[in-house]
Amino acid sequence: MRGMLKACKQGAISYAFSRFRKPSGRPQASLLNRLKADPRLLHRLAAKILSVIRELFSPQSLFIFSSYTLGMIVMSAFARGTVARTVNLILHGSFLLR
Repeated sequence: MRGMLKACKQGAISYAFSRFRKPSGRPQASLLNRLKADPRLLHRLAAKILSVIRELFSPQSLFIFSSYTLGMIVMSAFARGTVARTVNLILHGSFLLR
């Protein structure tokens, strides 16, 4: 088995990497041909895009993003001051900024 990692001698567990899969031999259909073959595909694609947009603008996601962004802005000065004080402690033996 080329491309397989054996994790168990009995063969109960194995890991396969997708880049080692053998090609199926059939040509891949273009998106346009797949849309013509399955009209529901466009509906499912649009529904998936809308669900992603809803998730991005949900209150929970917006709160997490805004709190992380605000935290980075507020903590940037604190982190810079902490590094400066630590360097001063090592170089001058005091936390006080000189």
